[in-house]
Amino acid sequence: MGRSPLQAALREMVIDEEEFFDPQFDFDFTDLKDTEKYYRGGEVYERPCGWKRYALKVLDKYPDGNAWLGERGFCTYTASKAGECGVLSNAHP
Repeated sequence: MGRSPLQAALREMVIDEEEFFDPQFDFDFTDLKDTEKYYRGGEVYERPCGWKRYALKVLDKYPDGNAWLGERGFCTYTASKAGECGVLSNAHP
């Protein structure tokens, strides 16, 4: 059975990992189990326990700037654990 046009196109895509990913903001949730509630932007945030989060470089990628990240990104003072705050908030002061 032949590949669909989408499958063929995906096999041709190449990603420059150094330009695309931002490993300083990766976070490993694989061995975490939450015992308390966390908040982001005033909303309850369910951390992806059991998963590993890979960060993407998002700053200055769009012509209208970084306003979509919010003033402090999606992080609040009650957000998660030290070093784990969301990718957007770590990347955006």
